[in-house]
Amino acid sequence: MRKIVRLFGLIILALFLVSCSGNYADNAGSSTVTEKKVKEDNILKEAVGTYIGNQGCAITLHADGTAEFYSQEWGKGIATNNSWKVKGDRVVISLPDLFCDVYFETANGFDQVEIKGNPLFWENEKYTKFTSSNEKFSADKYDIMLSKVEQNTKGKKESYRTIDLDGFEFSIPGSYTVSEDGKYTLYGDNNFAFGMIDSESLEPEQFEDQREELEESIIELCKGAGVENVLEEEIPDISGVTGKSFYGEALQQEKKTVFGCTYLYAPGIEKELLLFFSTDSSKADEADAAYDRILSSVHVKGETADKAVKKKPEKSSSSGSSYQEILEEYSKKLRDATPRLIEEYQEEARNNTRGIEGLAELSNEKIGVLAEINNEGIGEMANIMLFSESGSYAEYEKWAGKLTEVYMEEAGKITDVYMKSAM
Repeated sequence: MRKIVRLFGLIILALFLVSCSGNYADNAGSSTVTEKKVKEDNILKEAVGTYIGNQGCAITLHADGTAEFYSQEWGKGIATNNSWKVKGDRVVISLPDLFCDVYFETANGFDQVEIKGNPLFWENEKYTKFTSSNEKFSADKYDIMLSKVEQNTKGKKESYRTIDLDGFEFSIPGSYTVSEDGKYTLYGDNNFAFGMIDSESLEPEQFEDQREELEESIIELCKGAGVENVLEEEIPDISGVTGKSFYGEALQQEKKTVFGCTYLYAPGIEKELLLFFSTDSSKADEADAAYDRILSSVHVKGETADKAVKKKPEKSSSSGSSYQEILEEYSKKLRDATPRLIEEYQEEARNNTRGIEGLAELSNEKIGVLAEINNEGIGEMANIMLFSESGSYAEYEKWAGKLTEVYMEEAGKITDVYMKSAM
C-alpha cells in the first residue's frame, strides 16, 4: 500500500491543479455510434488534400486511403507506399519507410495542423493545408508549394526550452510560466498546467511488480479529485520511456475541469516519474495538443535518442531468417483476414444507403484493416534493422517490399469485390 499512501497525500495538490488550468478532453461523451460514424465520415472527406510542412516535408492524403510523403532532404523521391485512416478525432498516417505512424488532431480544423510522431523517427512539425485536391504531384510541384509556405511562415516559429524533472528531460514552450506551490514546481499557461509530483528509483522487475498497484492508486487519486469516469491512454515507447495517462472531467467549485495523472518509466535509468496535469474543460483541446507535444519530447537526461534505443534488447543478428519468419507470420495474417473482411463487406454493403460513395468508404475501411496488419509486420521488420548489429536498410527494404506485395494482392481481392458490387 506504499504508493496508495504516497499518492493520497497529494490530493490537496491535485485540487490545486484542477483550480488552475490543465489537460485532456473527456472523450467518453454520450455520442451515439451513428453520430460517431457520421463524424468520422466527415473527417475522411475534409482531410483529403496536400499538407505542406514548414521544415521541408509534404504529405498528400488521397480519398482511397493511400498517402504520399515527400521530403526535400530525404533524397528518395516521393514515397507512395503509405496509408491513412481516421481514429476518433485523429487522422493517423502510416509511413513504413520512416518506421512509424504519425497523426494530427482535427478538432481545430484542417487549415493548420501539427503532425506528431515518435521522436526517434519523426520531428513534430506544423503543416499548412495547401490544397484539398485529390491530385498527385511531382517533386517539382512539391518544391514550389514548400517554397510558398516557407515564405509565409518565416519568423513565426515558437521557441522552446528544456526542463529537467529528476532525470527526465522535456521540451516546453518558452512562453510557459513557472510557479511554486510549496515544494512543487508547476509549468503552464492560461490553457494548461502540469507539474512533477514524485519520482522513485525502481528496477524493471520492481516496477512491473508494482505497476498494477500504482495504476489503481492513480485511479483512486483521480476519483478523489472529482473525476467520476477515469479514462486511460497508453503512452507509446518514446526514446526508451514508457507510461500511461489517467484523466477525466471533474467538477470543482461549480467549474468543469479536466484533471489527470501520468506515470513514466525509464528502464535505462531505473526510474519512475509521476506528473499531474489540469485544465478548464473549455480549453481541453488546446491543452491536449500541448501535453501530447510535451510527452513526445521526453527522454533521459544526457542521452541521445540513439543511446536510449540501444538499451533495448537486441534482435537476432541473423536478420534473414528473422525477416523470413515475420514475412510468413504476417502474410498468413493478411491471407486469413481477407475472406472475413470480404464477408463483412458483402454483409454491410447490403445495408448501404449512400450509393457508390458509401461502398467505396466501406471498401477502404476493410482494406484499412489489412493495412494495419501490413504496417505492424513492417514495424517488426524495422525493429530488426534498428536493433540488430548486422541490420541494413537495403535488407529491410527488400523484405518489407515482399510483405507489401502480399498486402497489395489481398487488398486487390477486396477491391475486386467492391468493383463488382458497384457495377
